[in-house]
Amino acid sequence: MFSRRACRNGIFARLLPGVSPQPIAHPNRLLRKWGGSSSRRGDAFWEQMFQKLADFKSTHGHVSPPVAYPQLGSFVDNQRQNYRMRMETNDQKFISDGRIERLESLGFVWNLYEEQWNKRFEELKHYVKVNGNALVPTDSEPLGIWVARQRMNYKSTLDAKNLPEDKNEAYLTPQRIKMLESIEFVWNVHDAMWLERLEELKQYKFEYGDTLVPMKFDRFPFLGR
Repeated sequence: MFSRRACRNGIFARLLPGVSPQPIAHPNRLLRKWGGSSSRRGDAFWEQMFQKLADFKSTHGHVSPPVAYPQLGSFVDNQRQNYRMRMETNDQKFISDGRIERLESLGFVWNLYEEQWNKRFEELKHYVKVNGNALVPTDSEPLGIWVARQRMNYKSTLDAKNLPEDKNEAYLTPQRIKMLESIEFVWNVHDAMWLERLEELKQYKFEYGDTLVPMKFDRFPFLGR
């Protein structure tokens, strides 16, 4: 038999019928034990994942692991969530200054949208280098869709009297506008096309002495339409 006090102060293992229950450690002692070791294990796990992320950066040149790296991707997502909570609460229990500095030393991007925006911008720079302009067709996904969205966001930015604090997705910051304009980005594609046709017409008149462009003209295929 076991005492009522034992029932109050201990936890008894559930055994087979006819076998006396055996007390195990008190819950508070269990919490103290696992609390300390859990913290140490958490630190060791963070260090392990940080090293994996550093190795990934050395191999791939960035710190955005794809879906083929589920554990590492989950670690990156958690760091962003912890950073957002840190910014909202100013509480270092979510992520310390030391960890922030170490992640940033790898080029860690806290805002995922910003990272994606910069990636598309680099793709657009390459397109301009190859094609000589930033007039990406909208059917050239995903870059063409992104370019069209920048024009929409630019219009929203001009129309807005007061920009909201979080203007990443619906508006363009002055820095992003400057970056796009540095590669001759065209905000109004219709005006750009009209000016392009005008230059072609000037060239046609200079060579042929009139502006009677035939419907089909191979050199300027859109001019006679």
